[in-house]
Amino acid sequence: MSLRIVVCACAVLIAAGVAMADVPQLINYQGMLKSGEDPVTTPTAVLFAIWNDPTDGDSLWSEIQPVSPDDDGRFSVLLGSVSPIPDSAFSGADVYLSMKVDTDPEMTPRSRLASVPYAYLANMVEPSTPIMWSGGCTNHGTAAGWNKYCTNGVDFNTASGYLSVAANGTFTVLIAGYYRINAWAANFCNSQRFIKIDRNGVPIHYDYQINTGSDWRTVSADVTWRFNAGDTFEVYYYNDGGGYAYHSWSSQGQHSRLQVTYVGP
Repeated sequence: MSLRIVVCACAVLIAAGVAMADVPQLINYQGMLKSGEDPVTTPTAVLFAIWNDPTDGDSLWSEIQPVSPDDDGRFSVLLGSVSPIPDSAFSGADVYLSMKVDTDPEMTPRSRLASVPYAYLANMVEPSTPIMWSGGCTNHGTAAGWNKYCTNGVDFNTASGYLSVAANGTFTVLIAGYYRINAWAANFCNSQRFIKIDRNGVPIHYDYQINTGSDWRTVSADVTWRFNAGDTFEVYYYNDGGGYAYHSWSSQGQHSRLQVTYVGP
């Protein structure tokens, strides 16, 4: 059975402890595995290699990775996690990535990996993990029931490359790895207060508190979880009516806050 990888995209991940001037030592590679027009959903071994020529040349690095596609054939692997990619593989000239699935011939054409974007990203990203983004919702969450915490406050826009952040509070993961989600807010309700964190619409954290009467309390969550590329997560607060699920964030009065930290691959 002849397999092929389609809709492939590369994203650079700077390894922990690497100086800003260095080229990347890990590459997050995403693609879709198909046999003809049908997605391949079974685990498959793929040989990845970096070459100094688009069709021939010398192999500068290689490793075999077990690829585990989802139901649509999509997969994500961190190249260099099995066999570290040497600095010499990115000596300034363009290099090319090849893939060979099981016993099939090498797929063509090879993917060009330009060194210039790597040097650019190395100077744009913090030199080591963890990397944190923080801010909050500038609106009050006063609706009865669950209120999704928005992310239209300060500096979530700097998460570009790791996360896609919508102002309505939905995070979409671009770089797979462990992320720490730390959230808290001033909550005022009649008797019941909740906070939850959803991953792909399913709670991975849920906390419930009961009050004896209406008053202000802090509701918080601190969760570290591994996310795959394409996963989403959101933070929700609950108000049982007549109060605040969360009070808004501002630089003058920080009554709520959300911090997201990329911990590592």
